[in-house]
Amino acid sequence: MDAARLGARRPRPREDARARGRWLADLHGRWASLPLPEPRPGFPDELVVLHDPSSDALLDAHEAAQPGWVGLLRAHLHAARAATAHVQVRPRHLIHGDLTPWNLRVQGNRWTGLLDLEFTRPADPLADFALAWRGTHDDVIHGYADVRPQSDEDRALIPALWWGHLLGGALRDL
Repeated sequence: MDAARLGARRPRPREDARARGRWLADLHGRWASLPLPEPRPGFPDELVVLHDPSSDALLDAHEAAQPGWVGLLRAHLHAARAATAHVQVRPRHLIHGDLTPWNLRVQGNRWTGLLDLEFTRPADPLADFALAWRGTHDDVIHGYADVRPQSDEDRALIPALWWGHLLGGALRDL
């Protein structure tokens, strides 16, 4: 009996993360001139999360009950805060917020559709990178740079914005 009839899963094709980065650059170019909607409730700006004193107060309130977890969150909060201390104002555009392989429709090598717009909101376009990068997909960033080069300063902010996103959710759920 062959494996397909036994219910074996076929391996997924490997994603071309660099192409996803180029498609993200294309999306940002297409959406750059759109008027911005109102901010969405429940989606705080990553820089606000990082620099809000209430983030520290919330961690302080839960430290005794969850010292390991809170210690990890605090370490990342302080590292991301230090990395963004010099940042004043960042551009805001409409972002997708979840540009993952499963939210793209591709035929051949062409991007043909975009799904899951529930995280679309006005935000720093670098936040879209952080969410597409997810700490591991460097080729997304390289692909974007193929189309729209970024400064060293912008690239350096991506991990801090990723942690701003993660911390926003973690702090909300503490």
